[in-house]
Amino acid sequence: MQSSASTEAAATYEVVHTTKYKYSEAVSVSHHLARVKPREFPGQQCLVHELLIDPAPAVVRSHRDYFGNTVTFFIVERAHSALTVRATSTVKVISRQRPAPTSTPSWEEARHFDALPLDALECLFDSASIAVSDAVAGYAHPSFAPGRPLLEAVQDLMRRIHADFTFDPKATTVTTPLRDVLSLRRGVCQDFARLAIACLGSFGEGARYVSGYLERVPP
Repeated sequence: MQSSASTEAAATYEVVHTTKYKYSEAVSVSHHLARVKPREFPGQQCLVHELLIDPAPAVVRSHRDYFGNTVTFFIVERAHSALTVRATSTVKVISRQRPAPTSTPSWEEARHFDALPLDALECLFDSASIAVSDAVAGYAHPSFAPGRPLLEAVQDLMRRIHADFTFDPKATTVTTPLRDVLSLRRGVCQDFARLAIACLGSFGEGARYVSGYLERVPP
């Protein structure tokens, strides 16, 4: 990943995302869905995107899914024992000023359901991997004092998760339930994101999971 700052408080990144599959024996036909094109939204523009697939697919179609992600469907129709999907994207990220945490509405005000857009309301429901429970609500409770500004509460919750949990890639898998993450106090970024979403949901605040890239120095 390469970045270069511009004079308009923006940075341009080249992101190369490579996924490789190796099969124990030759596969005659395979169908795939790829969601690797960066989203367009205020503050982020995808300037260039290229998807290279080896072996070359016989069929390639793209569409936008319900959540707004670009989805590429492709079929490889010849025998292959390996598959490489390489996405190269040039993305412009524009800096946006964040509100002062204490200037945001209280968390109670922010959950007025009649004022929320549909995509926010949908995030209030449990999913297969993110479910509100008494244990989750109990963990979140110290961050949500009555009348506390929403952003201040969220930042406090994030700080607590960072302090209380240990990053351990061997402690969990993609199927590990939140109750085990809470008990172990260990996991990886997806566990901590799911925990934060469930904590917010336990107080009626909608949040959703976003996959992205983290710039590290040195790379």
